[in-house]
Amino acid sequence: MLGAPVPNAKPRIVLQLKCEGIDLRSQGEVMAREGDEDFRAREGDEAWWRLVVRHGQLVGGLYLGPPGSARAFTKLLQQAVDITPLRAQPRAGQLDALKQFARA
Repeated sequence: MLGAPVPNAKPRIVLQLKCEGIDLRSQGEVMAREGDEDFRAREGDEAWWRLVVRHGQLVGGLYLGPPGSARAFTKLLQQAVDITPLRAQPRAGQLDALKQFARA
């Protein structure tokens, strides 16, 4: 409006199922593109998830788990922070480092 160019940032949409006993969320981009990293839960975990990381940032994912367990991922998605140093854990199917990072 004032003549200064401002890049148009694409909003990261979060869709959440409102249901007792389950946390189901679809966040941002759920399909990885060429060059993206696609992390998935290990078989047998209490939650199922798939995360899409582009240039070190979480750009989307799907999450299904116990109530309240997806909050950390929603926070990381909305903040657009660099999670590059933490990639080893999600690559191995673990999310503890991402959860702790989101709480900090």
